[in-house]
Amino acid sequence: MNQLRMTRRSLMVSAVAAALPSTQAIASERRYRMKLIAGEPLGDDLRAGIDIELDPGWKTYWRMPGEAGVPPQFDWSASQNVSAVELLWPAPSRFIDAGGETVGYKGRVVFPLRVTPLRAAKAVQLGLSMFFGVCKEICIPVNARAELASWQADPVAEALLRSFEQRVPAQADRSSSLYIEHATANLVGGKLELTLTFATTLPADLEVFVESKYAGYFPAGRSSGSRTYSIPVAGPPDLQRLKGSMLKLTMVGGRLALEQEVTVD
Repeated sequence: MNQLRMTRRSLMVSAVAAALPSTQAIASERRYRMKLIAGEPLGDDLRAGIDIELDPGWKTYWRMPGEAGVPPQFDWSASQNVSAVELLWPAPSRFIDAGGETVGYKGRVVFPLRVTPLRAAKAVQLGLSMFFGVCKEICIPVNARAELASWQADPVAEALLRSFEQRVPAQADRSSSLYIEHATANLVGGKLELTLTFATTLPADLEVFVESKYAGYFPAGRSSGSRTYSIPVAGPPDLQRLKGSMLKLTMVGGRLALEQEVTVD
């Protein structure tokens, strides 16, 4: 993430925190419910999920939260007998409103987890401290804690967890229904634009989310041909810096969710 975007998010969080009178006031206006749920084990690893339910109209954010969002942060240091926690990200949605463009989730989201025990024969306790934003017309910064000590999965939790595991983007390759053959950057009317050329015809509802170390933001794009997709680049039009950079792209459309890393020509 570039410094400009991080600064904007930091300022937003600080401003929101200053505007809220107290933790007690935040709790009384809570617009979310967060808990850890367990699933059936996967080999030597345990399956779990961070289950967040949001009030109607409220949203929270993806790892690349858009031009004004706040990425969630996860702290597992309170866990016991845990060697590693892998967090998976379900495919997000894009939201455009008066506050700008953000990327994340509404209604409900479960972040699937893969938990590796330190010692397989001993009990595992998962302890989470999570910072995230919950937003509608206003944004509430949340510091929430949850624990999971029982790994007995019930059918409802297992079905919910599995449904969000199925929304995690797979890695694209040349056999995928969506595969980017080329990514090129050009100046169009003095403005920087990224063009993606796909191997196959694009679905009508395609969304592409761009993650990059380039000092600019990649807002919503558009189909510019049967196999091409163009994305404007907000920020300084530094063509030479964008060329040769690596981008991580998440493609959502046609009931598909795929990820691919590309180098810009």
